[in-house]
Amino acid sequence: LVQCWGDSSFNQAPQLAIAVAELSAGQVGQAYAANVPYLVGNAPAKQEPYSVEGVVLAVVAGSLPAGLALDANGDVTGTPTESGTFAFTVFLEDENGLFAEQDLEIEVSAVTP
Repeated sequence: LVQCWGDSSFNQAPQLAIAVAELSAGQVGQAYAANVPYLVGNAPAKQEPYSVEGVVLAVVAGSLPAGLALDANGDVTGTPTESGTFAFTVFLEDENGLFAEQDLEIEVSAVTP
């Protein structure tokens, strides 16, 4: 869990976090759906699902498996076309400049005969 700097008890921006460490496994040729949830709050116990206009969520290092895409809602969907372990970094920024990033991984298995 990676969070941006901030603590609203000092009239600073609350923390923004990507709240997942790994995504579910997939299989070549099978529809895939997972979510990269993001949260906002001043401490883990106070964090709530985050929704604000103007959120940018993008893969900034590594890559998703071919056939999968990440949208601004945090949904990873598609049909993977290659097997392997795919490591990537997701970057999240809101319209106020709060940001977070998280290293993630998806394992895609080959089709079993």
